[in-house]
Amino acid sequence: NYVTYLTSNAILIGAEIVMGLQRIVSRTVDPLKQAVISATKFQAGHTTNVIPETALIAGTTRAFSVKVQDIMEVEIKRVAEGIAAAHGATIDYTYDRRYAPTINTPEETEIAHRAAANVVGGAVGGGAGVGAAWCTIPTMILMTRCCRSALHTGLSWWSRNWPPLEPLS
Repeated sequence: NYVTYLTSNAILIGAEIVMGLQRIVSRTVDPLKQAVISATKFQAGHTTNVIPETALIAGTTRAFSVKVQDIMEVEIKRVAEGIAAAHGATIDYTYDRRYAPTINTPEETEIAHRAAANVVGGAVGGGAGVGAAWCTIPTMILMTRCCRSALHTGLSWWSRNWPPLEPLS
């Protein structure tokens, strides 16, 4: 005799955890720091007429500092455990740091800045100044991408597959 009102619904709990994860960056990370938490995988159940006992949530985090990674690791666990406990459930949590953040040192950044200025024959900067330069001189943007960190709240979190770079027209 299966009594649904006495069960912990893994799908309901998992959905609430995913929503809770989306609030972590806006409420616990300095707005001047960059951070992303993405829930990219949610699996639960095997049929349509049985409430599943477990759910798997997986995804990625990205940050440009170890301090921000530390915050996200702690907060993801805190949010997930709190939501699960509110529903009488528990979680298994793993945060896997596969890659350290890329941090440019000031000295090497200055060398690259000077080299770029030598190529374009003048000042190199960001923001509106770059946009103005794009309107007056031929321009090419070179972007590199790297997975910053990886997070596990279940089996695996993977870095996002980025689209290939295309020249500006």
